[in-house]
Amino acid sequence: MHETFLQHAIDLAVNNAKTADGGPYGAVIAKDNQIVAAAATKSPALTTRPHMPK
Repeated sequence: MHETFLQHAIDLAVNNAKTADGGPYGAVIAKDNQIVAAAATKSPALTTRPHMPK
């Protein structure tokens, strides 16, 4: 069963990277064999971070 949860997190990360909404990071929290939370990072463009070189 954990493979299903891992694949869901991977799918979130891949989709997030493809749509340029953020980095390639996804996470899933599961309890009693059910997903209770799932998310992917949402990052602003690097140009909006003054501390990052362009």
